[in-house]
Amino acid sequence: MRRLVAVCVVVLSGVVHATIYDGSQSNNVIKASVAKQQRATLSFRVQSPANENPIYVILAEYGQLRTNNSFRLTFNGRRERRICGFYGDVRVYSAPNVLDDGLLHHVALDIEPGRAMTLYVDGKKADAASVPDRGFARGPLAVAQRMVASKTQFRGRIEEVALTGGAFIGRAGAPRTPQITLTTDKPAFFVWVNATGVRGEFDDNSFTLLPGEPRTLTFTPKEPTNAETFANSLTVTDLSKSFDAATQSAVRQRKTKGGREP
Repeated sequence: MRRLVAVCVVVLSGVVHATIYDGSQSNNVIKASVAKQQRATLSFRVQSPANENPIYVILAEYGQLRTNNSFRLTFNGRRERRICGFYGDVRVYSAPNVLDDGLLHHVALDIEPGRAMTLYVDGKKADAASVPDRGFARGPLAVAQRMVASKTQFRGRIEEVALTGGAFIGRAGAPRTPQITLTTDKPAFFVWVNATGVRGEFDDNSFTLLPGEPRTLTFTPKEPTNAETFANSLTVTDLSKSFDAATQSAVRQRKTKGGREP
């Protein structure tokens, strides 16, 4: 019996967005949803020119925008110059002057309704607070939005924006990324995984897969993606499948030319 290479997809609900925001955009709204998740994390890398931002700007927000039925990360640009995380009426804060060195910093807001909201800066816990169990609303993810009332907008750089289901994994400088786990019932050689139509790369490929030794691969996207799109894009081949495909092609060509199947 010909062996089968099984794929167990372990992906994260949400979206990873590769656009770099520099303050010049005016409508940065991304389709995303964590409404059915028990826990969610909003993260990105951010850089701010020293002393060059308004009093209050929204860096990123998800849900029913600018209401208490959302969660967001903001920046106080003139006074304490600190990052603030909101979930309803609850707030958490970074240390003052956190962006004053002009470098890119990784910021993440991990929310588990009914338990806690935690703010991380460069992978380290900055603040935490208890939050009510309000769940997550449906709505878009907005990045570096222009404030309607004051017409102010963040002037700096925001990149690697990620909204994902689950807890913050503690890796500074990188968003959560999809993973797949491969298993086989017989040895498979030159195993190759491809995400057709999704720009990005796996951390490994073209390897030997053995029974009882699952292999987990991480995919780093280079464009917006989500769990469903990523899962539907996956194909897995190995040496035997490539050989079978080549044999079938040769047989078809022989039949087309009037020959007989060997």
